[in-house]
Amino acid sequence: MQTKEALLFSSVQIGDPSPFGNYQIYPLFLNGDSHPAYTTLLSPGSKEKIRISEEENARVGRIQISNQAEVPVLIPNGQALIGAKQNRTANRDFLIQAGSSSFIDVSCTEKGRWSFRGFKNFIPSDDLDPLWIKKVKIIEELKGLGKIKAGEFPLNHSLSLQSRIWDNINYHSKSGGVESRTSALRDITLKRDENLRKKRIQIPELKADQEGILVTKRGNVIAMECLRGPENYALYHKAIVRSLTFEDFQMDRIREESHPDLVYEWLDSLNEMTHTARKAINTGENYLLSGKEEEGEMTFLNGDPIHISVIKLAAA
Repeated sequence: MQTKEALLFSSVQIGDPSPFGNYQIYPLFLNGDSHPAYTTLLSPGSKEKIRISEEENARVGRIQISNQAEVPVLIPNGQALIGAKQNRTANRDFLIQAGSSSFIDVSCTEKGRWSFRGFKNFIPSDDLDPLWIKKVKIIEELKGLGKIKAGEFPLNHSLSLQSRIWDNINYHSKSGGVESRTSALRDITLKRDENLRKKRIQIPELKADQEGILVTKRGNVIAMECLRGPENYALYHKAIVRSLTFEDFQMDRIREESHPDLVYEWLDSLNEMTHTARKAINTGENYLLSGKEEEGEMTFLNGDPIHISVIKLAAA
């Protein structure tokens, strides 16, 4: 999995799965002993060296990242950012070079607030977008590329990405019986975590050298996500598991059967995905990935992939 010309998903090693409610979580291991040096918003010391703030004339869809760390910082698609005038989520992967500053595109996940409360800068949360927001973002990308067929998805194409995110937050808030004074996604994820604790459903333990997961449900692949470097992945392990299994609030303790042959076959099929380059905001390379039923994103630093995310839109 070393070049964008040959994604080689078949070279990813798969470990023994662990149950998570009625899902199976397969640990993933990437080939290669080294990877480009980078940091994340959850890395030790990042709060002192990476500043996330509203721009001077604050806008809903744009915030500023200033990186004073010694290496580039990765802000993964869906990274939850709490605080400032309202909570936000990163709309795609962003890589910010050491000693530089850039504006990044974000969406609001807290419709009912536009004022500073407690602190003026953002604090990165250990949450990533739930699966239902990930799918909304992907559909928006497909719409922009002219790849959506009429009637293919039950949504109003005239709505903006921001409007659809707010609609989804409102829907899941009502369906989950969540009370949120500011219509915040954060309150929904906290409620869902509370439900998991009540059912005593534990997130699978991190494996040595693990760099990703692949999720199945009812014999169908749901999604996979990798973050290069075990030390970086470990920081996001729980967030990625929660993200890729958050379709709704209901999670049963039904033992899902493992399907290793199906998993390897699906990973092999991802080698046929096409990639469309996006313009880098600051540094690195970013690509949209498209397959027969899958869509995703891959970010490179110095020619090596450091973040890979693929979702099967037609999954169970």
